[in-house]
Amino acid sequence: MAAVVVVEEEGDGEDLSGLLGEEYKGRKWRGSTRLVLLDERYSNRVAEEMPEAIKAVLIEGGKKSTTSTFELVRCKLTLFYSYWQKNEILEAVLPKDMIIPSAFETVGHIAHLNLRDEHLPYKKLIARVVLDKNQPKIQTVVNKIDAIHNDYRTMQLEVLAGNRSLVSTVVENGLRFHVDLATV
Repeated sequence: MAAVVVVEEEGDGEDLSGLLGEEYKGRKWRGSTRLVLLDERYSNRVAEEMPEAIKAVLIEGGKKSTTSTFELVRCKLTLFYSYWQKNEILEAVLPKDMIIPSAFETVGHIAHLNLRDEHLPYKKLIARVVLDKNQPKIQTVVNKIDAIHNDYRTMQLEVLAGNRSLVSTVVENGLRFHVDLATV
């Protein structure tokens, strides 16, 4: 059994308060488990060079614990696509100086993007990530391809990912509307 309290050194500028998660903020964590430190800055350091929050696991009350054994193990961790959030994926795959498209409108099962010209070479990739990270609610991703030029304010849409159906059900104030996004 080990007790962990997240502490910070005065003036080191490092915020370790979220190290154990929101549910343990300001409280002690007790339990027998493994503590995984996902920070590459500490990958080649020994236990004495770790942040105070990690040292708290190794040392209880200013002396080494006699009730528990600790072992510092380095390992390779592979985080797959399903782990990452939409914005994190787009930041990793799009050019570094590009603004990440983060918002979209929804009409039923359809996500409607308004991509900038700089995004157009990557539109299928962006749409695939939006679709993947918002399923099952989002089943179709479209982009407006031209400005609105008519009295009915309909727009030209390009289907970028998912099924090709632009007919969707929208619920407003308890009423269900079946709409074709290409014509309304």
